[in-house]
Amino acid sequence: MKRTEIQVAVLKGGFSRERAVSLRTGAAAAAALRSSGCRVEEVDVRHRRWRLPAGTDVVFVALHGAYGEDGELQDTLEKRGLPFTGSDAAACRRAFDKAASKARFREAGLATPEGIVLRGREKAPKAEELPFSLPAVVKPAREGSSLGVRIVRAASELPTAVQIARRSDEIVLVERYIPGREFTVGVLGEKALPVIEICPKNGWYDYRNKYTVGNTEYRVPAPLRWNLRKKIQNFGLRAHQVLGCRDISRADFRLDETGEIYLLEVNTIPGMTKTSLLPKAAAAAGIAFPKLCRTLVECALNRGKILS
Repeated sequence: MKRTEIQVAVLKGGFSRERAVSLRTGAAAAAALRSSGCRVEEVDVRHRRWRLPAGTDVVFVALHGAYGEDGELQDTLEKRGLPFTGSDAAACRRAFDKAASKARFREAGLATPEGIVLRGREKAPKAEELPFSLPAVVKPAREGSSLGVRIVRAASELPTAVQIARRSDEIVLVERYIPGREFTVGVLGEKALPVIEICPKNGWYDYRNKYTVGNTEYRVPAPLRWNLRKKIQNFGLRAHQVLGCRDISRADFRLDETGEIYLLEVNTIPGMTKTSLLPKAAAAAGIAFPKLCRTLVECALNRGKILS
């Protein structure tokens, strides 16, 4: 009997600091794909010597952080000739490295907070040496989920913030903090999804507020004038294109009191948990979660057919 179901291997877990979130993303995506009619095998990636189940047609990448979003896994899949969801290795590398992606944004004329990049053992700058006034945001260049990120409001906090960021990556960004409102926009295919406003109930949008149900209010579609919503959507789509992303991405923004929009970063493998942003945006556009996951699988399969 000829098999007609798509067999999907969902790669989840990983060995980065975002393992817990990735396990939730993978489990949610696997359940959604099963409900859409796919045969699904979940693969918990604990090291680089993972194996795919026999008969796999397509790989659904649900790994966050290093060896998930940094291009290394995608390199492996490309060498094996396996179709997989999301961006290729080159685009993942560009997006995961915030220093590299911000340089591309500037070249393309996309506004992003000014800042400096510390590499290797470069000392933390003094506050008066920065090209802007405090507060500042200190973050590792290659990390996700706001891990290692600190908002520095006093000069005495700067060295400690840099030290904390370096626990995640040797490359550290020190950027001007943009006061105002926070927004995100997802891209599916070549179309921007509805804009979401992110409103933490306490503090800022850190790891705890991202992944604790009830800690953050999400307004979708964002309560903005139509022209401003459209501008942010175009901005997100442009960022997706500048980095060479495909299928899916999510860009984060700050909107200051003057109405200026600043692009912070682009995520090539957005979360798919109960509190995740891109599924909320897709739902607001009338795309149910199973359909969202199935669409990503079909994009990868179609790309594989073209290459073969």
